Amino acid sequence: MNATKNGQEKTDDAPHSGAQTTVTDECHMEQVGSVLEHTHSMSCMTVATDVRISPANVYGILTTSLGK
Repeated sequence: MNATKNGQEKTDDAPHSGAQTTVTDECHMEQVGSVLEHTHSMSCMTVATDVRISPANVYGILTTSLGK
């Protein structure tokens, strides 16, 4: 970010190449599924900590993608 004359910062970035990644991609779904194969009674918070994504995203993967 660059400062302008009046002290405000510019927040516009150059466009980034490639597709935007999300935490509900195949890799994260496999990681969440793998964690649950080992222990069936983990909380979303515990799984989120293990996989390094938010508990809300873990819940979304569990309910939408994995049908749990």
